[in-house]
Amino acid sequence: MSSTNPTILIVPGSFSPPYFYTPISDSLRAAGYDTYVVSLPSIGRKPGPAPTMLDDAAYIADAVTKVADEGKDILLVAHSYGGIPATQAVKGLAKAQRKQAGKTGGIVRLAYLSALAPLIGGTAGTASEGTRLTFSTSKGAWMYHDIAPSATFNFSDLPEAEGQAWVRKFENHSAVTFAGELTHPGYADVEISWLMCKEDKTIPPSFQQGFIDGIEKATGRKVVVDGIETGHCPNASAPEKVVEWIKKAAQEKV
Repeated sequence: MSSTNPTILIVPGSFSPPYFYTPISDSLRAAGYDTYVVSLPSIGRKPGPAPTMLDDAAYIADAVTKVADEGKDILLVAHSYGGIPATQAVKGLAKAQRKQAGKTGGIVRLAYLSALAPLIGGTAGTASEGTRLTFSTSKGAWMYHDIAPSATFNFSDLPEAEGQAWVRKFENHSAVTFAGELTHPGYADVEISWLMCKEDKTIPPSFQQGFIDGIEKATGRKVVVDGIETGHCPNASAPEKVVEWIKKAAQEKV
C-alpha cells in the first residue's frame, strides 16, 4: 500500500450490517487502501437499553482514535443515517486538532454518501422529515423495515425481487438514534466530499442539496460534490461507482 493513501473508515447507514459494504471494502483493499467498516451499536437488536446516536458516535470515535494513534490519516465515509454520528465523531479527531495536541494522524476528510448531515441541533428524525422513510417501530424501541415499500425506495434501481432480498437482510435499528441531536459541527473541522445519488427516493437530491448548502453556509467552504445515477444504496447496485468516488476523495488535496 502506498504510504500516501489514507485509511478508509466506512460508517454504514441505518439497519445496515457491515457486510453490506464488503464489495466496496474488498475493492478498496485490492487498490491499496486499508479499509474498515464500522459495526454501529445501534444496528442489530440487543438486550438492555437501545443505543443512542451518541453511542454510535462514541464507537466511531474509538475506531478513528485507534487508527489515528498509529499515525495514519483517515478518510471517514458515511452513508445515509451514518452521516450524523460520523459528523459528531469528528470532534477532536481532525488531523489539525490532533497535531495541536502533539499527536499524529487523524481525520483529513469527511465524505458523505447520500447522507443525513443536518446543522447543530438537528436529528435524523428532523433531517428526514418529508422524505420517504419505510420503517416501522416495534416494541422495545427497535425499528424494522416494511419489505415491499423499503425495496421500492431504498433499492429503487434494482429489480423488485433483488431489492426485497436486500431488505430482508436489514437488521433492526434503535429508534432512539433518530432523536439524537447533533452537538458538534464536524464538517467544520475537515474538508468535505459528497456523493449525490441522483435517483435517490429515500433522501432525494433536493434534500441532499439542502445539506450541502447548509454545510457551505456554516463553514464558508465549498463541498466537493460528485453525482451518480443510482438509488439510495449504491453499495448494493453500483459498488464500483462508490469505490471510484472514495478513491477520488482519498486523493483530494487537503
